[in-house]
This record gives sequence, C-alpha cells and structure tokens, in this order.
Amino acid sequence: MAVREGLRMDRPDVIWGISTPLTAAWAAAQVAHWRKVPWVFEVQDLWPSFPIAMGAVPTRLARQQLYRLEKRLYRSAQHVLPLSPDMSRYVTDLGISPAKVTTVLNGTDLELAARATSAAVEALRQAQGLAGKRVILYAGTFGRANDIPTLVAAAEAMAATDSDAVWLFLGHGFFEPLIAAAAARWPERIRLVGGQARHEVFSWFALADVSVVSFLSLPVLDSNSPAKLYDSLAVGTPVVVTNHGWTKALVEQHGCGWYVPAGEPGALAAKLQELLAQPALLATAGANGRHLAEAEFDRQRLAQQVQLLLEAAARKA
Repeated sequence: MAVREGLRMDRPDVIWGISTPLTAAWAAAQVAHWRKVPWVFEVQDLWPSFPIAMGAVPTRLARQQLYRLEKRLYRSAQHVLPLSPDMSRYVTDLGISPAKVTTVLNGTDLELAARATSAAVEALRQAQGLAGKRVILYAGTFGRANDIPTLVAAAEAMAATDSDAVWLFLGHGFFEPLIAAAAARWPERIRLVGGQARHEVFSWFALADVSVVSFLSLPVLDSNSPAKLYDSLAVGTPVVVTNHGWTKALVEQHGCGWYVPAGEPGALAAKLQELLAQPALLATAGANGRHLAEAEFDRQRLAQQVQLLLEAAARKA
C-alpha cells in the first residue's frame, strides 16, 4: 500500500523513511528506487535487532534475511539519521561510512513544556490530592520491553513503608492489568492514571519529584532514544534510568539523573527513597536537566537540522 501510494504521488526531491518497523524503511527505499530520487533513513529503533531480542523472530532464516535487508537499506540510503549516539555506533560498526551518518536526538517540544507553569502544576496537584506528597512518575508504554514488573515491585515495596510517597503510572499497554492490581492493593500510594493528551503530559512530569525511564536489560535497548527522558528534563524533573548505555552516561555527565540496573526492584526502591529524602539534590539535578534540554533537545532546532540534511541529500542526487 505505501509503495503504491508513493508511486502515485508527485515526484518528490527526496524521501524520508523510518525504521519502525523495518518494512516502512523498505517501502521508502522502493519508492526512491522507482522514482529515481534519494532517500534518507531515520533510525528510530534498531530493527531487526529489537524484535529479535524480544523473541519475535523465531526462525534463523528469517533473522538472517532481516539482517541482510537492514544492511541493504543502510547502504542504499543517501544519509542515515539514528536517534542516539549508540544507534549511530551500531550503524557505522556495520561498515557504513561515518560521513553518511548523523545522530539527531529525539528531542522534545519546549513550547509545550513551557505550558507546565507553577500555577498549572499546583492546580493538577490539588486536583489529584497530592499536596504534601512526594511523587514518582513513570510515563509511557506499559510494554514488555519497559521492565514494568520491576517498577511495580519497587512501588509496592515503597508503599509498604512510606506513606508520603506516591507512584503514578501514566500510559497504557500490556502490563496495565499488573499495575491496576497493585493500585487496587495500595490505592493511595500507587495510581494508574492512564493516557493523557500530549500537551498535558508535561504538567504531570513537572508534578513529579523524579521520573523513571526503564527498559529491560538488553543491549539493543541501551541504544533507545526515549521521549520520556527529554520530556522530563524539559520541565526540570530529574530521571532515574535503567539503561546501561548512552542515557546513563548522559544523566551522570550532566548531573540530571541517576542509574539503577534494570530488573532490581530493591535497588530501585532504595535509590528513590534516598533521593526523595534530599529535595535540594533533586532540585539541583532538575535545574541541570532543564538547562540541558534547552541547549540540546529543542525539537524546533533539531527539525531545522533534519531539514538541512534532507536538502543536502536532494542536492547530491
């Protein structure tokens, strides 16, 4: 369907394809080939490495075919735009010239983040009955890759000993019933908020004392470029990450977050309790994160960078 529509539209100067899933990038490459125009490959996730790591590609033959397709797509693209430095390293390690690879971080919308004013956040706090509470937020997909059982176990451990700490789970996904069951057991200390409109998410992040960005302990997931990381830092809320990759290095280097290994609920609960007892430390880390977001994660500036790369690709054709 995508290829057919691409062949029907007016001839473009350049095509922008993405990697989630890999067949989307394949469709972009096919249209580019038949229309005789260049294409630029944005690597949002490492496919097929991610579904293979999650056990979604069971046969060896299928895995081999997908890896061969991946390399062909990198080679055929005029330029490759991975969303994290670890993804860029992966691509160049496959033999792709570094000259045709540019890291463009996912970034965030600073204009929407600015709507999370003190007044808006205080109104949300009062509406949610969270005055005087210390809030931990997980916002995003409750998927199999997100290590949600570890977060739930940490939340329940904290709920059993700390009446002032409240975990908020904002989103939808596979592990929603697990979260709902924990919230039923600890109705005032664990809450399932559900999904929120994009413009409202920032006030929830700003409401939190700290947010958690979690994934399973798989090497392919260390390369992720999670939107929740950028959104949290944009409103001055520091993060705890569980990826042993570039996000760990980022938050430690810039003093805007901490690392706890995935799959260790006891360590996560202990770190969060330690942090919640140090509001000055959280405030300093949050300010560091906000400054970093303003300097490096502005999606408007990142979009301008992508536009220049697309224009350059079109000129080289």
